Amino acid sequence: MSHDKMYPRDSRFFVCEQVRNEAGNKLTLLGCYTSGHIVANKKIKDDEPAELEIAFVITLLDGYGKFRVSLDVLAPDERPVFSDQVGETVMSKGKGHDLVFQFRPLQFPSPGTYVVKLGLDESTYKYTFQLSNP
Repeated sequence: MSHDKMYPRDSRFFVCEQVRNEAGNKLTLLGCYTSGHIVANKKIKDDEPAELEIAFVITLLDGYGKFRVSLDVLAPDERPVFSDQVGETVMSKGKGHDLVFQFRPLQFPSPGTYVVKLGLDESTYKYTFQLSNP
């Protein structure tokens, strides 16, 4: 068995409300925040975090091999909103690969810039999005 692997160098990050798997190996993204800016449905207060149905889709455009996958979502003050080892994934040479992380709901303690960190073995890929009050 080969342990041949190449870490992805190119990826895309999407934030949306929901993701559906479709026939033909397609994903339908619903309620996409194309600018990476989310406006909460009500004012976020210290004792009332925003609860959002949210999904992160990370499309890895290159790379191949078997990888341990972890996901961290960090609040603007760098405290974890979510952190977990989520399993393993296998990427094939010459094919893109989608990773979908769906939360129903996820709590966000404050407005500001959030960081989503994808871990593939020891490599980390960082993406950001903004959350603001209405």
